[in-house]
Amino acid sequence: MRERAGDLCTRFNALSRGDHAGRAAILDELLPHHGEGLDVMGPYPSITDVIRRSATACS
Repeated sequence: MRERAGDLCTRFNALSRGDHAGRAAILDELLPHHGEGLDVMGPYPSITDVIRRSATACS
């Protein structure tokens, strides 16, 4: 699971900000219950950073 998340972060970081569909698909895999309108600014070196920032944004 950790390796898959790392691969997704690498793919996410490689996408342009304009690739909305690609970015959304990866975020749906990383954070399946994130709700509508999530926009994440990369790069992210690990899934831990994604989860930490997501949790902070929701509180």
